Amino acid sequence: MAQPIRLLLASFVGSGVLFTSALLSLPVMPVAQVQAQTLDAAFQEGGKKYQAGDYAGAIKAYDRAIEINPKLAVAYLNRGIAKWSLNNYSGAEQDFDTVLKLDSKNTAALLGRGGAKLVRQQYAAAATNFEAALKLDPKQTNALLGLAEAKAGQGNFQGALTDLNRALDLKQSAGLYLRRGQIKAQFEDIEGAIADYDQALKLAPRDPAAHMALGDARFAQGDLQGARANYGEAIRLDPKRVSAHIARGTAQLSLGEEEAALEDFNAALALDRNNPTALFRRGLTQAALKNSEQAIADYNQAIDLGPETASLYFYRGNEKLIGQGDLQGAILDYDQALRLDPKYGQAYLYRASAKSKLGDLAGTLADLRQAKQFLEQSGNTALAQRAQADLDRMQGRSPSTTTNQPEASPEPTLTPNP
Repeated sequence: MAQPIRLLLASFVGSGVLFTSALLSLPVMPVAQVQAQTLDAAFQEGGKKYQAGDYAGAIKAYDRAIEINPKLAVAYLNRGIAKWSLNNYSGAEQDFDTVLKLDSKNTAALLGRGGAKLVRQQYAAAATNFEAALKLDPKQTNALLGLAEAKAGQGNFQGALTDLNRALDLKQSAGLYLRRGQIKAQFEDIEGAIADYDQALKLAPRDPAAHMALGDARFAQGDLQGARANYGEAIRLDPKRVSAHIARGTAQLSLGEEEAALEDFNAALALDRNNPTALFRRGLTQAALKNSEQAIADYNQAIDLGPETASLYFYRGNEKLIGQGDLQGAILDYDQALRLDPKYGQAYLYRASAKSKLGDLAGTLADLRQAKQFLEQSGNTALAQRAQADLDRMQGRSPSTTTNQPEASPEPTLTPNP
């Protein structure tokens, strides 16, 4: 969602509303010469502060302009944009409302109000504003982009693609190709997504977001080497992009290159030390490298940050079971994972293994039955068959009287950027 919102915001700034020259085309109320000079100074200050990133200072400057002329629509518009930049979407929407009371055909205010509703997931109301902007300007590509986002938010991906196609017929834009590719990827049209990302990169070869998206598509295709190369280019262009380090680390972990993966997760955590995804995946990497204590430490920190995430307890339990032989500690973690997700088939299966080692026959059989049921429901046929084989052994239909003891955690289904 962030990229489309930035595109919408860029359209407001690009319309020139932040420059005092915009005043020349507005029917402002006559004011005394000294008042006009003060108003012009307020606008100049607001524009300079906005461009310098001092959004709070810009708001104060536009406050002064509004005090001088409370009917000056462009002052409310500029202040709304500055509030937007501080993520004050409700305040921005109030200013855009005022603009539209003063000037009902102000396209920029319709875009802004639609964007404010969009970012707060008020998709139907957002669509109404973008449609109104399109009635005023049928070639307004940012209105088409906003309308596409509103439709996508409502699950109407085909409608979103139609709007993006219309926008691209009007304007060849890297951002539009990127967004259309992302929606195609949601349809699992990976080839179509890649074609759009390629187009985006032809227009904006230094856009790290496009390299990231192309990497994600290649990852989805199983082209881990290609994905790693794209993530590497994103890092080269934007070395502080945490998501790129996590994504490349994930590709390298999936390739079995644990040391290289560890470097990327370390780099991500150097930039954002409390990133739960980087901590979890570094934990997985440490476990693969047989660094059990370090793995547990990473899982602990990830759990502190996300205590309601069942998989974190599951993988910490696995490390206690397999890496440390701490059967009771492992069971406690599986218990917590199952409290959070009562249908977690793998947690039942691995808890059965720990209970089997402790000689708890009844508990083992109960967990194996639950494991088989929920693993079948989730489509994990291989592990469901393993649970059935363990049941057969435990119930005397096979020579062994213990479960198959796991030698490693099951490999999680990882995506580059969850």
